[in-house]
Amino acid sequence: MHKSLDIKLAALQAVSNLLSTADRKDCKDFTPLIPYMCRVITDAMNEGDEVVLEDALVEFNELAEIEPSFFKPYFKEIYN
Repeated sequence: MHKSLDIKLAALQAVSNLLSTADRKDCKDFTPLIPYMCRVITDAMNEGDEVVLEDALVEFNELAEIEPSFFKPYFKEIYN
């Protein structure tokens, strides 16, 4: 496992945990972080780290279930 990916994944998990407990109205303030959150997935794919990739995708899935509108402004970018 790559140390920098571990740090990025930990940051993604921290933001995800915060958003899972935050008020819905406060979640939109965190949308500028979405490109950085997506980068965890692309970096894990590029480096072939399946463990980080799987964990990052789990975080995105859980966050989408808790706050589906969070990703709406960036849906096209995430999809691509």
